[in-house]
Amino acid sequence: MDQNVIQNIKLVYRKLLLTNILNDPVHNENLVKALKNVNLKDVMFNLANCWAPMSTLLINKSWKNLLPNFIDSAVEENVQTEEIQLASLINQLQNTNSMSNTEALQWAAEADDSLARNEILTDDEIIRTVTVEDNDDDDVTPVNPIKIPHSETVGALIISLHWAQEQNFEAHEIMLLRRSRDRTFELKIGTAAQKKSLTFLDTDYVHSLTCAVIMYVHIMFILYHVHSI
Repeated sequence: MDQNVIQNIKLVYRKLLLTNILNDPVHNENLVKALKNVNLKDVMFNLANCWAPMSTLLINKSWKNLLPNFIDSAVEENVQTEEIQLASLINQLQNTNSMSNTEALQWAAEADDSLARNEILTDDEIIRTVTVEDNDDDDVTPVNPIKIPHSETVGALIISLHWAQEQNFEAHEIMLLRRSRDRTFELKIGTAAQKKSLTFLDTDYVHSLTCAVIMYVHIMFILYHVHSI
């Protein structure tokens, strides 16, 4: 099979990885920590985002070696591989201006060669490695998740929506932001209504308790005077 699709996914993934690292506030202080902040969820979303822009023509072209009659020659000529600008991201990461995009693409290709030269582990070795990593994870102190208020989220999504419209985002991308904003509106209103209900119940309880105490004191006062007579 033609490797253009796989190669494009790898290049786009490396671009997203470099972008994520550059957007991490700690990357200037500790690059290793910035890399460790990339979790499995980030990897899965990045892969999905890499696959999304792959054109049908490029996917069809990947079958030309196995199914030569499946690809029209006229269509094949129109297939173009997307140019991935890695050099600027790498230079930002290194605080230099010395690498061209051609050199960056060569670096990305050589990364595959270095991975290919790595030792291939057996099934037992893989199991032992994963077991050791799991044991190491048990010693890690769990981090409490950050609770973000709905009100702050609403404000951030409103700003994001305005920004996306100014940047002429696609309609489906605008709709996704609008759905996220509207969903956050609902959560915010629901939370406010719940708090109001709890506040009302608390106020009603205090009022009832106060009335009961007053009535009790009043009754005890009457009984005291009755016994005195």
